[in-house]
Amino acid sequence: MTTRIAVIDDEVFVRKGVTSSIDWKRYDIEVVGEAANGQQGLELIRRSHPHIVLTDIKMPQMDGLEMARIVRSEFPEIKILFMSVLTDFETVREAIRLNAADYVQKFLVQPENLLEIVLEIKKSLPQEAHTEEAPPQEKVLPSLESCAASFRPEVRQAMNYVKQHYAEPLRVQDVSAEVGLSENYFSFMFSNETGTTFSQYVQEFRIAQARTLLEEGKTKWYEVSTRVGFDDPKYFTKVFKRYTTLTPTQYYRKYAGIHPIIEFSPKS
Repeated sequence: MTTRIAVIDDEVFVRKGVTSSIDWKRYDIEVVGEAANGQQGLELIRRSHPHIVLTDIKMPQMDGLEMARIVRSEFPEIKILFMSVLTDFETVREAIRLNAADYVQKFLVQPENLLEIVLEIKKSLPQEAHTEEAPPQEKVLPSLESCAASFRPEVRQAMNYVKQHYAEPLRVQDVSAEVGLSENYFSFMFSNETGTTFSQYVQEFRIAQARTLLEEGKTKWYEVSTRVGFDDPKYFTKVFKRYTTLTPTQYYRKYAGIHPIIEFSPKS
């Protein structure tokens, strides 16, 4: 499967240099998006689930180290490559502590060197990151529902909030504020209590709701995506197939027992 990377830097010419100076597609690498600060970077990462994140350290709103701490708690499998002009020992040590895949001087590294580093990181990715094999569908939800009573009140409150608002944008910072905890502590506690990240729980809950709608057979597949909180039908299809091994239309045919109402994407 194509390796996905996200580029996060507050300097637009740096982002454009990274994305345009290398023919990433030639190496089966897709740049899934760019962000100008750590906060936007988190939203991009939660939305696109890249395998590799290329990020600056010193950025407004949220710096790269703070963003990396949150990514490490929510998506420990993501590889982080820091690109920065900072050379002080404490910064480098903190990057290492966060299990950075590498650390480069962004104004000194040449495109060919950056490509070489990214390709090395790509080789280190778990095999499952390069296959289309889907994880067991609904692997988390049943077990969480069965033991929810044993979770801390804040975790149960967050799960109930998801049930009520899954069709809306759900950001960790908003839900953590709703339950009265800091974003970092909430992310840590949710993962520690449930064994999965909050973002993963939200995604699996949405897919479960999508399956129910498709089984009812009354909703067009791209309308299902919107109704369960996905604003991009193509991304919804990709995620849905990862969990069920079927596209939404295939799932409709198999479980609703009739042909789907429509089989093409809406015109943009």
